[in-house]
Amino acid sequence: MGIPIFLKDYYDLLGIPPKATPNEIKDAFMKKAREYHPDTHPNNPLAQSMMRSLNEAREVLLNPEMRSNYDIEYRGETEQRWRAAFENVLERAIAKEREEKAEIYETACKEKALYERMAKKYEAVIERQRDETEGKVQKACKEYRTKTLKYSFIIAGTAILATVTASLVIVLTKISSLKQQRSKDSVVITHLQNDLNRAKEDLRTARRQKR
Repeated sequence: MGIPIFLKDYYDLLGIPPKATPNEIKDAFMKKAREYHPDTHPNNPLAQSMMRSLNEAREVLLNPEMRSNYDIEYRGETEQRWRAAFENVLERAIAKEREEKAEIYETACKEKALYERMAKKYEAVIERQRDETEGKVQKACKEYRTKTLKYSFIIAGTAILATVTASLVIVLTKISSLKQQRSKDSVVITHLQNDLNRAKEDLRTARRQKR
């Protein structure tokens, strides 16, 4: 129902600035009085208390001497209290902000430590995978070299076998040629031997005839 009773700032109670004129004070009082008049709010203690505070504010602020004393004493103290309250709130806000920043910093440190642990873990995994990959590559290279050497031996053996086969074919060809030549020579020798035998026979015949 408006401003609480414990606030004794008459200007705020009436909703006017500290430099308000008497007419502005009267108009504000009438507006607030209509809002909190006991006839409008019967059997309402808060409305009755607000009316007493409004009457008190009107009486003080419409009296130049009382208003001057109020402005010097109560308003000054009120401003000091509000300033002190503001400073207290500000200090609490700063302290809370520091705590939040400290908490954020602590959380960031924890997250950083967690990230570093995860990074080390991933580095270990990557290192292990790299070692495994290098091992597989080395094994594959070794198998490739072994197979290449084996195939080289096979190719070399095939080449040697082809060379030996070619040489054997040449030798067999020469042997066959020699056999054929020998067969021809045997025929020639046979003919020569027959001719020789006939010559000997003719010679013996001639000798017998001569006798």
